[in-house]
Amino acid sequence: MLTASLEEFRAALAAQGLGARHVAVRCPICDTIQSPQDFIDAGAGRDYDSVRRFFAFSCVGRWTGAGNHRRGWPPGRGCTWTLGGVLPIHTYEVVTPSGAVYPTFEPAMPAEALAHHAKRQKTGSGLQLPAKRLAHALPRVTPHTRSPAPVALAALTSPRE
Repeated sequence: MLTASLEEFRAALAAQGLGARHVAVRCPICDTIQSPQDFIDAGAGRDYDSVRRFFAFSCVGRWTGAGNHRRGWPPGRGCTWTLGGVLPIHTYEVVTPSGAVYPTFEPAMPAEALAHHAKRQKTGSGLQLPAKRLAHALPRVTPHTRSPAPVALAALTSPRE
């Protein structure tokens, strides 16, 4: 289990050299690299403020209809995983200055984040789903999708651009 302070987490996102809508994290289950812009494109919200409560907490596959991840599938498709479920399977935690601990998706390495952003610029999506499917994706919000402390988790992400 990796543990980072809030400052270290924000520094890892800032080291990617991308704006708040394009910083990337990795899902601990399916290894999909995802950014807040992926959530916007998948229909989880209209702007950064409306999707940041899901970012680094739920996999974008919940909104794209990717389904459950199966062993052996390549990353990039997404899955239905969220850190608010019954099973505490996560690999990264952020500790706030007050001492609160939040399970969070691990920040992507800067090279991975830049590659994801470049793919997004080239194809219009960083995900491996047909554009038609992304355009018609419906939000799949369940009680487990919501964070136990949405305001605190939203504070984990970097400030808006």
